[in-house]
Amino acid sequence: SLKLSKLPSPLYQVCLEGSDQHRGWFQSSLLTKVASSNVPVAPYEEVITHGFTLDENGLKMSKSVGNTISPEAIIRGDENLGLPALGVVGLRYLIAHSNFTTDIVAGPTVMKHVGEALKKVRTNFRYLLSNLQKSQDFNLLPIEQLRRVDQYTLYKINELLETTREHYQKYNFSKVLITLQYHLNNELSAFYFDISKDILYSNQISWSWQEGRSNNACPYTNAYRAILAPILPVMVQEVWKYIPEGWLQGQEHIDINPMRGKWPFLDSNTEIVTSFENFELKILKQFQEEFKRLSLEEGVTKTTHSHVTIFTKHHLPFSSDELCDILQSSAVDILQMDSNNNSHPTIELGRGINVQILVNVQILVERSKRHNCPRCWKANSAEEDKLCDRCKEAVDHLMS
Repeated sequence: SLKLSKLPSPLYQVCLEGSDQHRGWFQSSLLTKVASSNVPVAPYEEVITHGFTLDENGLKMSKSVGNTISPEAIIRGDENLGLPALGVVGLRYLIAHSNFTTDIVAGPTVMKHVGEALKKVRTNFRYLLSNLQKSQDFNLLPIEQLRRVDQYTLYKINELLETTREHYQKYNFSKVLITLQYHLNNELSAFYFDISKDILYSNQISWSWQEGRSNNACPYTNAYRAILAPILPVMVQEVWKYIPEGWLQGQEHIDINPMRGKWPFLDSNTEIVTSFENFELKILKQFQEEFKRLSLEEGVTKTTHSHVTIFTKHHLPFSSDELCDILQSSAVDILQMDSNNNSHPTIELGRGINVQILVNVQILVERSKRHNCPRCWKANSAEEDKLCDRCKEAVDHLMS
């Protein structure tokens, strides 16, 4: 009487059990299904095996041994065990970050790393939200109006979305967080956010690339929302409370409920990737090498106190202002060399180096001869303790 008239096929999509159940639940459910239905089809579509929890000494956690850690101890913290309070968000992050297909090590060291990772995520969400509050127009700029570095970063965000989605489809939650953390630390925080701060804090808001950087915070926030919502729903809900209402109305892929939002796909320029990596990123790498030399020889400790000169016989796909933002130098000059000369005299004298990119480019990094601006801290002021031209223009605009 309890038999269903028509059984769904498969009975369930995923069968999740420990690695000790290969001849247990996995096998017994298979044999029972085949025997009862007389159909040689497994009751499950996928089988996922998980490992066991070990303490920091590599011993399997056991109540009899007394080396177990309760979920409450992770959430509230435990001074006796040396565990920091991670909250429900931290517990979920810990579980998702662990490669559950193998044995998982849990202890104070692991909990500390989880706490640091969560702090990094929160800090970057705060940075994005703070820039969304400054938005004056809730429409994203067309991709072709963005600077090359903005277009490149949008492409890298799309790449992140595609990769993490593939990991989710394979139940590889640990790789979702590992991929996201790498992107957060290397693509956003240490690169894009760093070079954006000077523009966002020092330029006039009315400038088009200023508004572009501010508005781009919306698709970046939405991308991180999509990736983190299944793992950290509480944090994502909290972030969404501070999204300006203008961004929640009429924007594709953005929903007032972050759990219902679609998986985003950002408009990006795939053609710019190779060009940006072959020009700006290679010049950045050589600049960093030259700046180390300048720091050792002349004691210059900040890139904002350096002046960069680019010598080339060719047209470059970026402006001096764009390159200055990426290098975070005080100024960049791009000088055209005579077509008959293969190098500039200063390069021949041993100052500066050739950069191996698609065209012949030579870079010279020197100490800036100008004074530090008290507002943006770049060595761009003609007089000591005076604002540079850019900051003076921005301040005058605010005062008018």
